[in-house]
Amino acid sequence: MLRRRAHFSYDLRMRFRAKPSLFGAAITAALLLLTALPPVAAQDAVRMAMEAFDTEAQIEVRGLSPSQAEPAIRAALAEIYGIQQLLDPAQTEGFGVAFLEANAGKWTTVDPRLGELLARGLQYCLWSGGSYSPLGGELERLWKLRDQTGEGPEPSDLHRAVQRAECERLEVETGSSIRVRIPEGSKIATSSIEKGFAIDKAFETLLRHGATNAFVEIGHVVRGVGGGPDGNGWLVAVPGHRKTRDPLDQFWLANQSLAVVRKGKGRRLDHRKGVPSIGVVQIASVSELAIDTEILAHLLFVVGSPEGQRLLGYLNPRPSVFWLLGNDVGTPLESQYHWSQLSRPRRPSF
Repeated sequence: MLRRRAHFSYDLRMRFRAKPSLFGAAITAALLLLTALPPVAAQDAVRMAMEAFDTEAQIEVRGLSPSQAEPAIRAALAEIYGIQQLLDPAQTEGFGVAFLEANAGKWTTVDPRLGELLARGLQYCLWSGGSYSPLGGELERLWKLRDQTGEGPEPSDLHRAVQRAECERLEVETGSSIRVRIPEGSKIATSSIEKGFAIDKAFETLLRHGATNAFVEIGHVVRGVGGGPDGNGWLVAVPGHRKTRDPLDQFWLANQSLAVVRKGKGRRLDHRKGVPSIGVVQIASVSELAIDTEILAHLLFVVGSPEGQRLLGYLNPRPSVFWLLGNDVGTPLESQYHWSQLSRPRRPSF
């Protein structure tokens, strides 16, 4: 993701891959570095980063003093880390994905955050006719294995995985606790929705700590709340394709999110068919919540522009979407949906 940044008076990068029992110690050790930094004025930016979801999570807060901003950012980063652990199928502690898969076939009480994520994913599964399914983990595993071995999935395995990914097979009950039931043998797929979800939860934490002017970025997904550095919002740029101008566009995020998906940055599967999508080389989407923006980018990359524009007509409020269509031969074609509604600088700086 490209983003123009003003001078930061503060930049602390926390890098760790600790087990849950070591998490607090890792943050504490990293934040001891703050004592060596000079104090800064309240209007300056406070910015921290850490590794998360195989990329980097960055949080910037403005309008607060360091003594106010630092605890807010630490808590938000801790929330991102906690969600990463919750969604890790190898993390057997807690009531996350691993616990749910181990109890497949039974009603299982899960962490409320996981239930919320799966419920939102199920809504998009039904809306898209199954193009994305939270139960698509077995399909993702088969194609990942194909990338490692060079051998395609067996048709029978692929057919079974497609059946297991059907939206109706995921059941979510809400109430005083959240219970979920998935079919035996099913695997959860969250890679197309987890970063946005973590960003939104980070913002909930920031707001509870009084941070109302902030920017959070995890990989290809960003969200900005408040007026940004100068009151206009947070200036972001959409990177171009190798055969187009770069950047493609730039605009202000004002209480909005941006997600960009590019061909080659991870395989994008159509869970209805169990095969990779074709015909799109890049997509950018903009809406309010980061979880919606990320899943829309994935889904609209998978289904393409004509079907995507039809589906978008059912959403309110309507997001903004920018497709680059093609097959890496020649200059890609541009297709847009409500893209002109975005707020741009009067004189673009590119």
